[in-house]
Amino acid sequence: MTSPDTLVADPVDLSHDSELAALCRMLTVGQGTFSLSIAVCNSPALRTRLIDAVREQFPAVEVVTLPPQTIDVYGFVRDHVTSRDTALFLVGLEASISDAESDDTTLRSLNASRDLWPTAFVCPVVFWLPEYAARALSETARDFWRIRSHRFYFVEQGHSPTFRQPDTYEGRYLTATSLSEDEKQTRIAELQQRLAQADSSSTDMQSHILSWWDELATLYQFVGNLDEALRIRREEQLPVCDQLGDVQSRAATMAQIANIFRFHGELDEALRIYREEVLPVYEQTGDVRSRAATMGQIAHILQMRGEFDEALRVYHEEELPVCEQFGDVRARAITMGAIADILQSRGELEEALRIRREEQLPVFERLGDMLEWARTKRLIADILELRGDLNEAMRIHRDEVLPICERLGNIRERAVSMGRIADVLQSQGELDESIRIRREEELPVYERLGDVREQAVAMGKIADFLQRRGELDESLRIRRHEELPIHERLGDMRERAVTLGKIADIHQLRGDTDIALNILREDVLPTFERLGDTKSQAMTMERIAAILQTRSEFNEALRIYRDEALPIYERIGDMYELSRCQCNMAILFLRRNKGADRRRAKELLVEALSTAERLKIPEAKQIRQRMRREGFLK
Repeated sequence: MTSPDTLVADPVDLSHDSELAALCRMLTVGQGTFSLSIAVCNSPALRTRLIDAVREQFPAVEVVTLPPQTIDVYGFVRDHVTSRDTALFLVGLEASISDAESDDTTLRSLNASRDLWPTAFVCPVVFWLPEYAARALSETARDFWRIRSHRFYFVEQGHSPTFRQPDTYEGRYLTATSLSEDEKQTRIAELQQRLAQADSSSTDMQSHILSWWDELATLYQFVGNLDEALRIRREEQLPVCDQLGDVQSRAATMAQIANIFRFHGELDEALRIYREEVLPVYEQTGDVRSRAATMGQIAHILQMRGEFDEALRVYHEEELPVCEQFGDVRARAITMGAIADILQSRGELEEALRIRREEQLPVFERLGDMLEWARTKRLIADILELRGDLNEAMRIHRDEVLPICERLGNIRERAVSMGRIADVLQSQGELDESIRIRREEELPVYERLGDVREQAVAMGKIADFLQRRGELDESLRIRRHEELPIHERLGDMRERAVTLGKIADIHQLRGDTDIALNILREDVLPTFERLGDTKSQAMTMERIAAILQTRSEFNEALRIYRDEALPIYERIGDMYELSRCQCNMAILFLRRNKGADRRRAKELLVEALSTAERLKIPEAKQIRQRMRREGFLK
């Protein structure tokens, strides 16, 4: 078999190549009329030979090379062509969509520009793309893809370029992870077979091998086998990166390893990897966008640890300026969403709502990114629910978000929306319909997709419902035997601690306060301390104080509120939790009712009310009612 490199020495015989002949016929017939074609070719060297061969017959064909990280493809081509009525060959788009695990801003911008091309170019336009980039185009820029009229395949095999059936999922992990459980297992088996048969000594195969290992690890991670995912990334992917001398891919793999540690709750190790193994690579190579994305991951971990101020600083000073520098409006909107998440967690609902409505929604709408638009609408509804506006939250979920998910055919997002509708119904007291949705509309989807983590979350919501209805035994059974084992198998120590905390709540409701205290003190609290999750530590200490209060151990309960919980909320700036904690302390002072306790209770309730009114949360009404009942308000 002749290697592709020998093609450089030998001319391409057009008469013996049907695909190339078909491309030439299209150029002949299509002169003076816009048409969009896709030419699939995996080898840059072969692509150059083919284009040169075509230009021998069609010298007027203009070739435009797109620089890496081009956002506005249409604008770049419009500004760099010398003529708009001769055929255009566009190469290099893959350099702007090389991150297979992210939604591609470039492709979404290209999708939004669909209607501009036919009016601007009265000639055939041909995008030359490797297979993975062609698939990305078909999946992410669907409207643009629909106007194509021709597709040509050129893959090296012997002397002549010939057609080859592409691998449907290679490089498109978001597509693969949306498969059903059975389809995921089939894909895993397919990848294992490909890897077993691949010639690892072939330099030409190395990039494919790396992509297959990456996808396999992603699938294992998705189905809950994090140990195998970690093994693949460490023992299979990293050595291939080192063989190729590909420092960028090595950094990306290390970032994936950090993600696994983050999922396990090992935040210190995840931070170390991002800071010492990933960030220096992007700084040395001058890859400012990847550096900014890594800083965003660091900020997310800081947020998980309750270091809100530092996380906000990173988003504002390290990530947003890069988004603005490159004109990446979508990345900027997503970063603003992360900022809104922090503000919402601190109880600053008005500013979080403003960001969602003014900084995110218009961007996604302008880009035609309806999935992100629907997700942002869902988050707006969540804020409205926190503010007590249940009817408007329900209207958004049912009338705006759910139809988008159904139109897109995204069953996962539909299940998420149905879960949110169930949340609102539960808040409205419609418990039977809420649990029906959980059991019939939400849980079966996650089971079919093999998404064990979301299964655990849905089962936890069902347990919440049963607990609220007083069915404590069944709620406890679900927590212990269905929810907890999944978190333990996934190695998700944070969610395991959260579930154990809810098990402690059930024991408290049953009067088993010793068991509840033991779980909180010996298991839950040490986990959050190990994770560095200060907010969850404070909330756990409050639960301990609440149990002590039921046992009339008022002094120790007050000490915990004053010395363990309040200082944390003040330090991290979580005004919502601070207000709630002040209310709990006030109630405890009123129950103890010694000396100056009523005066202290009034002071705390006044502070809590001021915060609640500023945050515009429904708790303000409850605080006023309590103050009137105690004679603190007229």
